[in-house]
Amino acid sequence: MSEKEALLWVLGVLGSLCAAAITIDKVLDIIHKYIKKAKAPDDALNKRIDAIEKRLAAVETVSTQHAAALRRDMTRFDGIDEEMRLVLVGVQNLLDAQLSGNNREGMQKSKSDINNYLLKGVTNHGSNP
Repeated sequence: MSEKEALLWVLGVLGSLCAAAITIDKVLDIIHKYIKKAKAPDDALNKRIDAIEKRLAAVETVSTQHAAALRRDMTRFDGIDEEMRLVLVGVQNLLDAQLSGNNREGMQKSKSDINNYLLKGVTNHGSNP
């Protein structure tokens, strides 16, 4: 093999290596573009899920606040029910006394129940013991 042939062979090998490197680069570029396009919907979904989770956290916070307010109101309504029961029993005893002329025991019991209720510390303003 002459020098010229050896030089042509080396240049051919180098040319082939360069062509192979360029081909591999193009293949890797195509794969990279495909992966990027494949991940695009995932990224969009992840952003959407993050936004939904933030909204859900806000809804849960408001829901917790509403639940606490409802519990507080229910406690207050239970107190009002007890007050109304005492008032109605007292009125019933007054009516019985007016109608029959003798209901001293019922009126004394109503007075005692009302006094006990007031001594517990419950007032019309909702303060509890």
